Amino acid sequence: SVFPKDWFDMIMLQNSVILKSLRFFSHTIRDCFFQKFEHDAWSNFFHCAIAFMTQEALQLENFSVNKRMRIVNQYKDMRREMGFEIRSMWFNLGQNKVQFVPSLVGLILEMTLIPEME
Repeated sequence: SVFPKDWFDMIMLQNSVILKSLRFFSHTIRDCFFQKFEHDAWSNFFHCAIAFMTQEALQLENFSVNKRMRIVNQYKDMRREMGFEIRSMWFNLGQNKVQFVPSLVGLILEMTLIPEME
């Protein structure tokens, strides 16, 4: 992050902008890079989205209950939101999934180890 760790509100605002941007990118990738399949566009989306999900600032279980609730009330659990976007993109790959299995296995496993909020 470009902000110090104690600038938490700015970090969360930055992350909400990144989340919204990645959602726009996912729609553009699906609309423009599926018929004439562009592997790099899809791959870059998955790598970026998973890096977003696994960043330290979004690991809510590391915060106090009060801070966690404040974050969830204001921003939701952005990891969960991005997880739904990744899932949607994965299902949209169709037969092209095979091209991503070797390179994404480790990242997807890392993503699945993130605890889910109750």
